[in-house]
Amino acid sequence: MTIEEPKMTSLPIVLWAPRSDRIYVTIELSDVEDEKVQFLEKKLIFSGKGGADKKEYAFDLDLYGEIDPEKSKYIKNNMHLLLQLWRKEEGEFWPRLINKGKLHFVKTDFKKWIDEDEEDEEPEMDMSGAMGGMGGGDMPGMGGMGGMGGMGGDGGMGGMDMASMMAQMGGGAGAGAGGMGGMPGMEGMDMSKMAELQKLMGQMKAESGEDGEGTPDFSKYMDSAAAGASVEEDDDDDELPPLE
Repeated sequence: MTIEEPKMTSLPIVLWAPRSDRIYVTIELSDVEDEKVQFLEKKLIFSGKGGADKKEYAFDLDLYGEIDPEKSKYIKNNMHLLLQLWRKEEGEFWPRLINKGKLHFVKTDFKKWIDEDEEDEEPEMDMSGAMGGMGGGDMPGMGGMGGMGGMGGDGGMGGMDMASMMAQMGGGAGAGAGGMGGMPGMEGMDMSKMAELQKLMGQMKAESGEDGEGTPDFSKYMDSAAAGASVEEDDDDDELPPLE
């Protein structure tokens, strides 16, 4: 007859944080397998395998107050188990997790700890499914797309106001750039103005450098464009010489 020696179990780190209607409990044990979590009115019982060496872990806690076993639940990921112990009655925060005494493996969860007067401002924690390592933060690699700031991607032309430039080039003539509103089909566009604009843009790009890090002096181009428009207006208004 073979007598089996009793299996030795280890104690996992247990973190807790109170709320008026529930208690958050985190079992710090990675890659948990074959877990058994029992929610009783005055007890929390756990057993399972975990960690790199797949050791046996277990604990049996007498709780400070009563919980609702049917409503309480847990989820797990590859890092830990997260439990919600729903209190039988809402009220003041529990001062401790266990009924009496102190256990070295039961610790305060400072990441989830809040003051009682801050509870109304806290967002609801989603326990509808497994966390799967999502971590609750921003998705990796998608940190903020920011504003596109003018034509920032076209090296050296960030912040250029195209509408203003076209207005300057068009002067008060009305016909040239004025017919481009929204540019659908580009009806009524004065191609000579477009050629002049392309020339100015080429000069600005050359001035900013190939790497696009330079910043061209827009003022001189705007002044040049405005001066060109002024000359055109004067030419249009010249009086015809008197007939002999």
